[in-house]
Amino acid sequence: MTYLSGTFKVPKDRSELHPYLLNLVVVTASVCTAVTLFIDGVVQYKPGDVLTAECHLFPVNVHLPLAGPIRYAITGDTPDEIHIEFSPKPTQQIATRREILGARGVMLNLITPIFVDFYEHSVLWVCHKFGDNSLDWPAIWNFGRVIRNSISHRGTIHITKSTLPPVTWHHLSYSPTDHGKEIIGVDFQYADVLVLMFEMSDELDRLGYPAI
Repeated sequence: MTYLSGTFKVPKDRSELHPYLLNLVVVTASVCTAVTLFIDGVVQYKPGDVLTAECHLFPVNVHLPLAGPIRYAITGDTPDEIHIEFSPKPTQQIATRREILGARGVMLNLITPIFVDFYEHSVLWVCHKFGDNSLDWPAIWNFGRVIRNSISHRGTIHITKSTLPPVTWHHLSYSPTDHGKEIIGVDFQYADVLVLMFEMSDELDRLGYPAI
């Protein structure tokens, strides 16, 4: 199984993901700044400082910038590129005070509405290209549809038509028998949603989604 690895550069003028990722890194860095200020009484981010978010589904850590996004929030500037790094998860994670105190629910509340915005904007093009029947869509976008609906149903699977086939992504599979199962905050944490967004965006690029 192949996982995201290395530094991904998301360009402003060629990626559908850029504006949503910009919103995500800004709000994430803002929350981290508030937490750091509350705990330490001072915030001194340097270039290269990152927030590390651990995937639940995959042996991957995601590293998001902290210093730059605060600057964007203050100045209103839009970066030409946003850099997100993916790295293999260490065999043994080293717990820190902030990891112990961190609220996963807060982090999920940051990314899930951004995921929904990304999905709702891009799915219009998917429907135009493949039609309204999600069974005709690329598999990852049909899976993303189920995740989007789960976010809007208090984090639970919402598949009411019993004849629908399962949706799959990597090793995950959800079917009508999973209706009502809680997955947001259980299967999917902050970093897992971000990985899904990246792979859905990659599929748009592969299909020829028009450049911004």
